[in-house]
Amino acid sequence: MGFTNEEKKRWLEEKREREGRNLKSFSEPSQHLAGSSEFSICLHCNNPFRSSEGIVTQDAAICDVCNF
Repeated sequence: MGFTNEEKKRWLEEKREREGRNLKSFSEPSQHLAGSSEFSICLHCNNPFRSSEGIVTQDAAICDVCNF
């Protein structure tokens, strides 16, 4: 038995709240993030994250949330 679309939507909303993520704030990266080497953009979810909160190499960056 699978999840209904409403159950999936509710689960995703709760997950975003737990992670402290806001879709609006991450849809357009702010100017201070673009020039900062302290932040990276996750290749999987496209959200900015601190370099200490994920894996960042010369070729790729993945946040800890997506790395599980």
